[in-house]
Amino acid sequence: MARALVAITLLALAATATADVWSNCGRPGDHAKNLQLTLSPDPPVKGKPFTISGSFTLDEQLTNVTATYSAEGILHGSINICEELKSKNAPVQCPLPAGAQSFGPYTFTIPSSIPSGIPIFAQVDITDQNNQEVGCVKIDITF
Repeated sequence: MARALVAITLLALAATATADVWSNCGRPGDHAKNLQLTLSPDPPVKGKPFTISGSFTLDEQLTNVTATYSAEGILHGSINICEELKSKNAPVQCPLPAGAQSFGPYTFTIPSSIPSGIPIFAQVDITDQNNQEVGCVKIDITF
């Protein structure tokens, strides 16, 4: 559960950033296309809740999905997204079919304990059952 929250928080941090602080490190062949995100408030504020929702299109069915995350050697690990969805009894379950997908709204709080003025560098890689890339986000953010 804690690892899932860390990965989700890193993904949320990626989504909270403007184009100046996050970048798509994926490749043209990634399975997730047309990612759209909605944040409220935008930008988020440390110590305050914010909501994220979004949509994307998968070019093929995914039967297993893994998110691997790393933040400057401070945090690192991986989670099986399909197992997390199943354990949470989420309305969306694997296999994820090809086509339009949506997620959220999810509410998070960026911890107020994150130091101000110190850049945070992180990366989240998402892969499928064949170890092919679904998507990738690099984060370079300063609160």
